[in-house]
Amino acid sequence: MDAVPLDVAALVLVQTSLAFITAPFTSPTYNFPLFLFGIYATENKESSEPLRLFSALVGLSFLFDLIWLFRHDYNGLIGFILVIAMLGKVVWSMPGGFAGPKPGYQNIDEDLETAPGAPSQPPPPPPSNLPGPSP
Repeated sequence: MDAVPLDVAALVLVQTSLAFITAPFTSPTYNFPLFLFGIYATENKESSEPLRLFSALVGLSFLFDLIWLFRHDYNGLIGFILVIAMLGKVVWSMPGGFAGPKPGYQNIDEDLETAPGAPSQPPPPPPSNLPGPSP
């Protein structure tokens, strides 16, 4: 089965929009700045370090969201949006999501040798155009 391609920029933009919608209400204050940093991290092509840092922060903020949901009172619609945002954070924190050589998630039952795109056999040698005896 092929890996499922994910549009990283669109995922961050959706998460940033959800955080922006909930910002004026009783909601976690760290989500909006976190996803603004995520926009920078996904646009930065010079280094992968900001993207790794962003992924770690998203995983940590998921735990903070759980604590926040149980300790604060919030509107039902805002709670629903926060849960949807938390599901988006689960996508970020899934193992192998953005760490491989190609985008997308690899199935658990596939190992690296049988993964799509991995060569199964070495390529045949190129044909030789040198004069010589023909077989």
